[in-house]
Amino acid sequence: PPILAEKGLEAALESHVRLLPIPVEVRPDGPLPRLPRQTESAVYFCVLEALQNVVKHAHALHARIELGVSDGRLTFAVVDDGRGFDPMLARGGAGMQNMSDRLNALGGQLEVSRDAGGGAGVGGWVPAVAAEGAGLSTRR
Repeated sequence: PPILAEKGLEAALESHVRLLPIPVEVRPDGPLPRLPRQTESAVYFCVLEALQNVVKHAHALHARIELGVSDGRLTFAVVDDGRGFDPMLARGGAGMQNMSDRLNALGGQLEVSRDAGGGAGVGGWVPAVAAEGAGLSTRR
């Protein structure tokens, strides 16, 4: 989407979550640097897929998106307070496979977890290589 290209991952996700039927908080752990288009796009579309699963299947009342850059990685997680699921069974779905493929193509990895008290987390990481000429600055 144009907002992703113009303003980056956090702004694009903030814009998207306003359209969802449950409240979703976007929580970066600090200013996010601009990263290459394919990196931001991969994480953006993985987050959207995870949010779609939350809305369709989790019966959640709330969700949050956690974002951060550390140790040379852009990390993300979509965590909800819904009914949870078996991570091993969920890995077989087309959406999970698509997310895994997107991240693997960039040298990253998908991570799926279930909270013992209910809810689930879908996230992962990709290398945080700065966009050409941008450095790992925190420009917006």
